[in-house]
Amino acid sequence: MKRFPLFMLFSGLLLFSSCDDQGDEANNLNNASNVNNTSSTNNTNNTNNTSNTNNTTTLNNLNNTTVITTAANRNKSAEDAMQKIFPGRTNELELLNEQEVYVARNAEGTIQGVGILTSHYGYNSSIGTMTCIDSAGSTLAVETISQYESWWSMVRESFFDQFDGILFDDVTLLPDYNQSCTPYCSEIYTAIGDVDAVSGATWTSDAIIKNVMDSYLIYDALTL
Repeated sequence: MKRFPLFMLFSGLLLFSSCDDQGDEANNLNNASNVNNTSSTNNTNNTNNTSNTNNTTTLNNLNNTTVITTAANRNKSAEDAMQKIFPGRTNELELLNEQEVYVARNAEGTIQGVGILTSHYGYNSSIGTMTCIDSAGSTLAVETISQYESWWSMVRESFFDQFDGILFDDVTLLPDYNQSCTPYCSEIYTAIGDVDAVSGATWTSDAIIKNVMDSYLIYDALTL
């Protein structure tokens, strides 16, 4: 039997062991690279997820519109009144022809309408209202802003509904009407249109009809 010297046997074993170590190192490097690649992929996905989240937020900000449902005969802020009548529009207080009014604009900046604040004294409190008129001159609503009248429960939402749809061109403007006409303000009711006072709440009704007439007078001074 042919014998191999011991030093040759040991050399072979060392060579084999070295190859295994190199293979393990290569595998470890590959595994590490794979882990890193996976991490990179995850980072990319996380970035995409972040982008998607941001896009969703932007879309929500554009699409979400706060819905205001407060009745016309209930107190509310001027901003809420504008949001209710002109949803999805930018509503800001502006100075138009030296008249301070709330202006509703679309995304292109075109005026869609205005909200005009006026007030008169009723039975035992000042009554503030906002008359909303679109750029074509159609009355969209009369909204209560503030009042503390004793008999306000008698002034139902149906009273305010009478103003909806009244065209500015059909109104007879009364720039010199009698501010102290109550309880005989029939001239103003007739000038505005088919509007009736609330029986038993004449002083309150008259304050509101004066507010609306004042709003039309202000609207007449605007250039929309």
